[in-house]
Amino acid sequence: LKRTVGDAILNARTSEFQNLNDFRLKTGLHVGDLETLAGAHAFRALTETRFDGFWQLADRESQLPLLQPLTAHNDEQPPREPTLGEHVVADYRSTGLSLEAHPMQLLRSKSPFHMCRSATELNRLPRHPDLRIWVAGLVATRQRPGSASGVVFVTLEDECGQINCILWPKVVETYRQIVLQSQLLKIYGRVQESHGVIHVIAEELIDLSAWLGALTPSSRDFH
Repeated sequence: LKRTVGDAILNARTSEFQNLNDFRLKTGLHVGDLETLAGAHAFRALTETRFDGFWQLADRESQLPLLQPLTAHNDEQPPREPTLGEHVVADYRSTGLSLEAHPMQLLRSKSPFHMCRSATELNRLPRHPDLRIWVAGLVATRQRPGSASGVVFVTLEDECGQINCILWPKVVETYRQIVLQSQLLKIYGRVQESHGVIHVIAEELIDLSAWLGALTPSSRDFH
């Protein structure tokens, strides 16, 4: 959104908005800006659901000049209640994150993730030098410092926090495409703690990005 759009909303917010059409009239925002706000679920105080916001914006008749004093009304069947998964996908599309739920929270019960430990569980595991586990999460960062001799550091993000993973050069070479392209990654490796920080020393990688469907999170990659 442009700064002028934010200013228009702040200036109009001196009085309470009664509904979405009242918001539109007081702010004078264009439909494109309104749809951007609806996509980010910014109208949760004025609409029942995110989809309800889009549905009201599609009611062009109530937005005609002669009907401006009227409350937005649509005689068609209102939209169904969106699923939590649909909320999460819409959030990531509009803002890059979701306050409704983390994708791993929705996937945790699926069979590929049954044996995966969460970030919180890592702190409770016994400190055994041969302990090996599965972890999974969104790829939040990839780092390959020039001074690390080919080692790649990957940070996975699940519903509980972040999981630090270390990929030695041999593993990077074996799973190069997965390392570079995956958005949702499952890693098997040995647990190691150093100076109070827990790492997973990766031995096997599986790309599970297909489970994200329409959700396309982005990672921060540093070289």
